[in-house]
Formats: sequence, structure tokens, C-alpha cells
Amino acid sequence: MVVEKVEGASGVRRHLSVGRLREALVDDVPSDLLNLITGWELLGDIVILELPDKLDSYKSIIGEKVLQLHIHAKSVMNRSAIKGVYREPSVELIAGSNSLTLHRENGCVFRIDPSRVMFSFGNFEERKRMAGIAGKDEVVVDMFSCVGQFSIPLAKHSSPRVVYAVEKNPIAFGFLEENIGLNHLFNMHAIQGDCRDVTHQGVSDRVIMGYLFETISYLPSALSSLKDNGGIIHFHTISRKDAIFDEMEAISEVIDAAGRSVVSLEYHVVKSYAPSVYHYVVDIEVS
Repeated sequence: MVVEKVEGASGVRRHLSVGRLREALVDDVPSDLLNLITGWELLGDIVILELPDKLDSYKSIIGEKVLQLHIHAKSVMNRSAIKGVYREPSVELIAGSNSLTLHRENGCVFRIDPSRVMFSFGNFEERKRMAGIAGKDEVVVDMFSCVGQFSIPLAKHSSPRVVYAVEKNPIAFGFLEENIGLNHLFNMHAIQGDCRDVTHQGVSDRVIMGYLFETISYLPSALSSLKDNGGIIHFHTISRKDAIFDEMEAISEVIDAAGRSVVSLEYHVVKSYAPSVYHYVVDIEVS
């Protein structure tokens, strides 16, 4: 759940909380359904809800109430699914009229249309971590760049020598190019295409693999991108808590088969994805 502080008309700071939203809806939504409103994400001036089907007939009422309570919000969207290889969101505008926004965080700015491309608020801490992780002489490859959510903070704050940002989805690629310009990044280059075909080979000190499904099938391409003396791979994956060590074992086997060696494997949780299922990042040092 995201709780956003907002300024009231009097200048007094107020908390826009789930409890406050439920209280405001008590006359409009049946009491047994109010607990189905569990939280939201705030991207720029767009509030994104994930309302279950039982609230379908109340979506517009809920959206309008959010706009009344959150004075900085201009639109409210309801996201029901993420689909396909391009990770396209299934999103409905339920209040307001604008789906395009500027989202600012960590000193970076992102132009996003949440109805067309995915940008998860839950990845905030990982985006923040990426901002300080690279060395100034590094060459970095981001194999699944989307709108630049990981590679733009890295390029802007770590100031590596160059970042190659690869994106296959033409819609996301358009936002990626725009966001590189908005952040005045001359050390970052966008490349459109399948990362298995267009990723630079033998040049990188660090590779970001920010994709969550069958990521291991792309690992040989990441290994080929590393310099001969090795480097770091940030491997994103979805796994059950009791299966993450099995996944790390499979990662090690792929690296061994490529003629490389694992120096270290460390993992951490980015966010909860489903009951007992988590979004992990495995940091792999390869020699």
C-alpha cells in the first residue's frame, strides 16, 4: 500500500490513507466491499488502483472520490492485469481524462502512460539502489530497459562511461528515448530490438536483466555481453520463497556451461508478488 502525503487547501498536511478513502465511501459502497480497497500506486499525478471484479459497478464512484481527496491527482486508473511478452497493462481510466504523466523520483523524471507501459511503484527501492551501484568507468547494458526505470537513475547518478539501453516494445522504446532526453543523458544510448539479437557483445562491466519471466533463457546473452574478465549481472526473477535457491543453482549451471565461473551470488527481495511468491534480484559476480 502506498500512502501519499498531500497539501490541503489550508496548507495543513493531510494523509491520504486507505482508511480515509473507505470512510469517504461509506455511503456509496456496501460495507462488506469496502475492505476490498487495499491501496494504490501514485505515478506523477495519476493514481492507479487494482480493484477486484466485485467493485466493478462502483469504480467510477471510487475514482471520483479519490480525485476529491487527493488534490494533486488529475486522473485515476484501474489496473486489472499485465499481459504478454511486452508486459502490457490492462488499464481502464475511471476518473479524470489524462493518461500521460510526468513521474519524478530520485532526481529523475519519467514520462509515462500507465495505460500503455508498465512502471511499478513497488520497484522504487531497486531503482534507488541502481542509482549508486556503477563505477564511473563502467560500460553498462540494460537488456530490458522499458522506459528506463533502472538504467536512467544509474546513468544519471553513477555517471558510468556509457549505458546501452535495449528495448523491444516500440511504445516503451519511444518513452525510453524521450526520457533519456528529459534527463539530459549523453552517456546513454537507446537500442530497439530483441536483446538476444542486438545486445553488444564482450563490452560490458555490468548487465541489468529487469525481466521477470523465464529470465534464465536470456542469461547466455547477458554472459556474452560481459567483458572477457567478467562483471556483474543483476538478474530479476519471480520465485517462490522455497525455490529461490533452486533457481540460483540453475543460474550457476548456465554460467558454468558458458565457460564462465561464479564468484558470488547474492539475492534480495524487491517486493511481494503473490502469496509466498516474490520478485527477487540476484546479483551475480562472474569471472
